Amino acid sequence: MGFDPDNILSINNWSGMDDGKSETFKTELGAYSGVVRSAFYGGEPGSTNFRTFILYQTSGIPEGVSVNTYLGDPDYLDLMGMKIIQGRKFDRNLASDTASIILNEAAVMALGLPEDPIGAVVNQNDKVIGVVSDFHWESLHNSIAPAAIRLTRGHFQIGFKLEAGSVKDFIAAAEKKWKEIVPDKPFNYHFVDANFSELLKKDEIFGKAINFFTLLAIFISCLGLYGLSAFTAEQRTKEIGIRKVFGASSSQIVLMLNRKFTVLVTIAVVISIPVATWLVSKWLEGFAYKIVVGAGVF
Repeated sequence: MGFDPDNILSINNWSGMDDGKSETFKTELGAYSGVVRSAFYGGEPGSTNFRTFILYQTSGIPEGVSVNTYLGDPDYLDLMGMKIIQGRKFDRNLASDTASIILNEAAVMALGLPEDPIGAVVNQNDKVIGVVSDFHWESLHNSIAPAAIRLTRGHFQIGFKLEAGSVKDFIAAAEKKWKEIVPDKPFNYHFVDANFSELLKKDEIFGKAINFFTLLAIFISCLGLYGLSAFTAEQRTKEIGIRKVFGASSSQIVLMLNRKFTVLVTIAVVISIPVATWLVSKWLEGFAYKIVVGAGVF
């Protein structure tokens, strides 16, 4: 994925809470034993609820490129597990960072910036201070598109990175603190990794349907084979008895009875594998990132 969405809890109805209450909520819950880190931000990968597209221009691309831009405090990159590969993260002690920007690799390429873009100027006054490795922020059907992160002082959303074993206890503590600070609003939350589950819901339903009909087809085929083999064995009872009398072993008789079925199944496999490989390969063409399917899978 290019980042780590696991166990990041985000509050849904954060908008409208004043800054004082926001800071209190973040500080007190950030000290909870199960919290790894927390951050204020606007927009998260996989979500369409909060998106900001900004037109960025450079000397090499004067017409500009529309880039999905995330707003975050200095802890946002750590919260999302995004990896800095060049430059640095935002520094809360540097006022100049409000006019700075961090790009992903796709954005560096799209804006025509050099291999080392640190210090490059975007939109005449925004300075590139860092580059994060590419990360997925929309459906896996699409290739990774340009993205940027800007420093914000706003409290649009809040997220908490939690230890795996403390999620349940933290939710109870967060709800209790929420009711103390904003008793007039319901406490709603979601997990960042669920964003991609929503994006892939159609594929998951398709997968379940394929599994069901595959099992049904195998079950019906086995019933047919069982019935046909039982019928054949009954028709050849005398032949089996004679062969046993003349010294044929049980394994030889089983092989004799199965030879015809084995030939038919082999023919079916030879026909079906190329067809199945072609169909699955066509389906996988809808994804930007995919495996190469060979006959061995089947």
